[in-house]
Amino acid sequence: MSVSEIGAGFVVAMIPYYYVIKTFFLVYLFHPKSHGAEKLYDNVLKKVMKKYEATIDKHAEELAEKARRASAMAKEKAATVSQAAESLAGTPTAQDAKLD
Repeated sequence: MSVSEIGAGFVVAMIPYYYVIKTFFLVYLFHPKSHGAEKLYDNVLKKVMKKYEATIDKHAEELAEKARRASAMAKEKAATVSQAAESLAGTPTAQDAKLD
């Protein structure tokens, strides 16, 4: 059972044979003879993706920028913690030892 099915459990319960239909649909998608996933992609998803391509690219770039900033912040924090640990212990950290 997926998260969406748990959240919409009352709707799923009202659809007779929901899990049987879902199973047949998944078999259709994954079976090599039916090429169901390719058909679904070519006839539906490709068109939707093309329509919203610019929006998707914009959001992907925004997410990548946030990830870069988070990575830089984590590196800065790690350096600060490393320096604090070094000053408390009075010994160089493993990273400093590699630099020597």
